Amino acid sequence: MADNPVCSVQGVCVGCAMDSDCNGRAATPVCFGEPAGACVACDENDHQSLAVGTAADHCPTAPNNVCDGATHTCRPCEADSECTSGVCDMVTGACAATVLHVNRNPGRSGDDANDCLTEATPCLTVAGAMSKLGIGGTRYIAVHASVGSYFEPGATVIPAGKKVYLVGIPDPANPMFASEMDRNNGNGAIVSLTGVGTELTLVRMTLRGAAGNGDGDGLQCSSEAKVTALDSVFETNAHFGIKSALCDITIDRCTIRGNARGGASIEGDFSLTNSFWVDNIGTLFGGLELIGFDSNDVFAHNTIALNRADATRPESLRCDGNGTGARNILFGSTVGAVETNADMCAHQHSLIGTTVFAGLGNVAAPDVAALRFGGGGDYHLRSGSAALGMGGAGDATGRLATDVDKQPRPTTGADIGADELP
Repeated sequence: MADNPVCSVQGVCVGCAMDSDCNGRAATPVCFGEPAGACVACDENDHQSLAVGTAADHCPTAPNNVCDGATHTCRPCEADSECTSGVCDMVTGACAATVLHVNRNPGRSGDDANDCLTEATPCLTVAGAMSKLGIGGTRYIAVHASVGSYFEPGATVIPAGKKVYLVGIPDPANPMFASEMDRNNGNGAIVSLTGVGTELTLVRMTLRGAAGNGDGDGLQCSSEAKVTALDSVFETNAHFGIKSALCDITIDRCTIRGNARGGASIEGDFSLTNSFWVDNIGTLFGGLELIGFDSNDVFAHNTIALNRADATRPESLRCDGNGTGARNILFGSTVGAVETNADMCAHQHSLIGTTVFAGLGNVAAPDVAALRFGGGGDYHLRSGSAALGMGGAGDATGRLATDVDKQPRPTTGADIGADELP
């Protein structure tokens, strides 16, 4: 028996006292709970081994690098704190092995001449970390939150065919500060990538302050490159917050706000969920443009509100295609605003403007006050909102099982939009 693996001199099965008692058990070679323990796969407590790559590393095979504290089996990581390197890949579930650090804070010795491989020897810029040689596989870059304004001086281009993972590391002593790539009105996109095999993951990052006439986007992605953005912010850029041209893009639990030509223009394969698209100003559209939306794409549980566009143009959504959006809030900033073009794309269980939009379970609100947003730039819902409980049945699967704050949703009668009222 696994929990009584040792045969005593009396011929009775008893618990193990040391790892050698579990010899011959390929799947459970470790004794846990000595001196009367059980043979298990690993003995860390919801953490990766502190001795990665040695014989003591019982979970060496990615993505199952973490020892579950309850079952003592190897599983994917779920939080950065579970990984010895301090970075959990939120897409693959593997713990990063090699991490490049960026720290712009005074007294932290940020310098692009450093090796950037430890928190004590960080780079000053993301571009500096991108330039380091000899980093195989995915390049993991940890951007530590900056206390104050520290600017990324130039555009960051992801090299063709490379995979880059940019993760913001909070400062527990200063939780109000973000991990930013701030161009400080520098021309051109902040981050760009293009081509098959080129991939970027953004986690807890803020891209802001791009300038330029037509190219001042927070993020530019094209030609079948791949982007995943989680818990990130794209704000106050001179053009779009996000520009995707035939890119494979996933946006979840993000905020796209205050961009000067519209929140985002998305063409290509996409999954857009649990996000706020708010306070953007555009010409042809305000919050979001979807081009080629079809049944393979996901557009659900987003709050697209109080954006602005030119007269007769949709303030919330400009949509081209035959796909169906679900459980989204689309609400403009002006009385009688055009929320979305009525001739393209379908909607269900969504709250769209002041007149009920055609489609299954759609609802409306008499005015923005009825949505009961938090106010002051906060678009979470409050008690009494017209969006509460109107999500219909068959909801809350995959990424939609939790809301923008990772709070669980019910499968029937969820709240419409990015936020589920606790």
